Amino acid sequence: MADHVWDSFDASGNILVSVFRENTPTSASIHIDHECEVPDDFVVIGGGGDNNAGAGAFMFASYPRDDLGAWRVSTKDHLVSSPHLLSCYAFGMQVHDMTKDQLLSAIQVTNATGLSAEHPMASAQAPLGSHFLIGGGFRVNMRPGDPGNLATASYPEFDQEWSVKAKDHGMPSEATMTSFAIAITRQLRTESSGTLNLEVGFSSAFAGPSDHPVATAILPFGFALTGIGAEVRYNEPGQMLWILRPQKNGSTPTGYGVSAISKDHAGFPSHDILKAWALGVRAVGPRG
Repeated sequence: MADHVWDSFDASGNILVSVFRENTPTSASIHIDHECEVPDDFVVIGGGGDNNAGAGAFMFASYPRDDLGAWRVSTKDHLVSSPHLLSCYAFGMQVHDMTKDQLLSAIQVTNATGLSAEHPMASAQAPLGSHFLIGGGFRVNMRPGDPGNLATASYPEFDQEWSVKAKDHGMPSEATMTSFAIAITRQLRTESSGTLNLEVGFSSAFAGPSDHPVATAILPFGFALTGIGAEVRYNEPGQMLWILRPQKNGSTPTGYGVSAISKDHAGFPSHDILKAWALGVRAVGPRG
């Protein structure tokens, strides 16, 4: 059973995004598609992961389950043994006076897979005109037996596009990568036939150059947290994404965002820059 961590409301009080966390029961060198499920009356619209690895364990997946009932995260050590516990975070959304099925019909997830490469990348686009991009995720599709390919970026590159990147490290390893773009309709029609007009908010922040940069981005006032992302801006040998978790500062509607961490690894020093993104949504204008 997932733990309820905290709630994120928009300024209107109509939109609730609750953060849930599911921890692995035991340490392992690799965790594949560890899930955090949300309660039945919520819809998953975002998520992230956190691990306690000493030498280092890195993310190679963070994406929604097809039914939007859970978020999935995958991590692994690389070159150096580092058994670790993993926490998966899921962001579950509810909208006042809307059923779950109505909200599900308002959310659309698109995905795109790039070419196989040692430095794979992909971009998925949200529907133009009808929807807002509110988050995204990634999955590195590694070949069985390969040393491994690890995420370096998962972020909103443009207003409607979610871009993802990964790399091998120390040993050649090709893979493909899948990007997931999560979007919501620009208006929500409630059970009582009222209409909520939506507005999206973004925040970003840089950290580094450092061997372990930590970047924290907090949303503007009144936005409920829907998505988190980060991009390592590196020179070879480069760093990989270590932690991508939701952040709450205080108890006001200005306190929701993301804390992202990347790191170098295994005798390959690399001082790099990390950029983090937080995405949110709020209801604006008349209702009813």
